[in-house]
Amino acid sequence: MALAKDWNYADVLAPFSIVSTSDHDLHRGRRNALNSFFSVASVRRLVATMKEYRAKMISRMEQAGETGEIMQMHHVFKACASDVITEYAFTECFGFMNTADFGRAFFESTDAFFCSRTSSASCLGWFTTPERVESTIFEGIFNSSLPPEGKADQRLASEAQLVVFAGESTTAYTLTCCLYQLLANKDEVRNLRSELAAAVPDPSNIELSQVDSLPCLNAITQEAVRLHPGVMAGQVRISPKVPIVYDDKRMGKSYVAPPNTVASMSPLDTHMHLDAFGPDAYEYRPQRWIDIPKLARCFMGFSRGARNWVGQGPTLELYDTIRARDIGANADYIIPVPAKGCVGLRVKIRS
Repeated sequence: MALAKDWNYADVLAPFSIVSTSDHDLHRGRRNALNSFFSVASVRRLVATMKEYRAKMISRMEQAGETGEIMQMHHVFKACASDVITEYAFTECFGFMNTADFGRAFFESTDAFFCSRTSSASCLGWFTTPERVESTIFEGIFNSSLPPEGKADQRLASEAQLVVFAGESTTAYTLTCCLYQLLANKDEVRNLRSELAAAVPDPSNIELSQVDSLPCLNAITQEAVRLHPGVMAGQVRISPKVPIVYDDKRMGKSYVAPPNTVASMSPLDTHMHLDAFGPDAYEYRPQRWIDIPKLARCFMGFSRGARNWVGQGPTLELYDTIRARDIGANADYIIPVPAKGCVGLRVKIRS
């Protein structure tokens, strides 16, 4: 069934990007132009870049351990994610991992105005230099079968805005929450370390092939995304021509939603549903994914369907972090936003 997206959603994010494209067929064509860039093979070619910035992040954390600096991990993760995604998408990055504050001033400014369409205007001049387009996200778009309007500057600017926003904000939020959950659940850390020690002989040279199928690591990651999805806004869908039939097997009834009925489902609400995840749905328990693999059917951490989203070292301790204030979602700005005045996840590095 071809599902469209409610047109009101287009005014919230980059208005000409794939995430804001309402029509199903138009969305499919625009997404196909990007699929190869985000394929498994393409992402594996990103390993060297990820290792480079991971090394920078660990080095900065080790320095903080020596000086006693308190690290605000949301900014650390956001700087690292931003540098990786911009290096990958545009062959150059902002260099936030090289700044003293991890780009904090920049991120605080863009967080305040991320819904503004004007933020993409500065990207337009970038497209006027053809040689810079090669080996970037835009090469696939320019070489695709999209019509001219699909390759217009304004649409490319929206796509650039979306790639950066989705690549840094959502990643940083979920990584921060995952780190919090690990620091608050020492048994999970011990289990993870044991699994990694057996799978990765040399922690200084980790390959994705060594870790991408580890059950404990995958369960820890999936449980963190379940409780703290990078996008919490309702996933809006419309069936323009075909009615949607819902069969309630428990009640023995069927319900028919006529064409053009707007339906929406929030990942956060779905992930907390007691019928799916049991009475401990609000608890961080990675083992649930190992015990009941079919729970994957209820997972919406990266959306669903045709519109889904593509060892040893320093230890950390929590520093004045309160989950309800600093970690949990208190507002929905498409991405989850903690409470006003929160300090975020802060840690002290110790040997």
